[in-house]
Amino acid sequence: MAKLLRRFALIVGGCALTVLGMVGLVIPIMPGVLFLAGAVICFSMVSAGFRDSVGIHLFQHPRYRLARRRWNAGAGLPLMERFKLTFWTSLATLTPGPLARKG
Repeated sequence: MAKLLRRFALIVGGCALTVLGMVGLVIPIMPGVLFLAGAVICFSMVSAGFRDSVGIHLFQHPRYRLARRRWNAGAGLPLMERFKLTFWTSLATLTPGPLARKG
């Protein structure tokens, strides 16, 4: 029963995120791509065929192929990439953006 409820919640959540993503693509204020990415995650947790389809496209894409293979092998991000990620996210957090108020 718990599996069925979880599956139903993921399908409803995926559909809701898909609708929000489509609205976000039309309205520039909403981050449509993030909602669509969330929908892909929800649907891939429900359907093995969908997950395999997305995985095949990621393996075939030249930009993500090496990172995806490393991730599946259990290596994750290399140490230098972790340092770069930490540096840029902390820099973005600590410095004001272009829309920050002056004074």
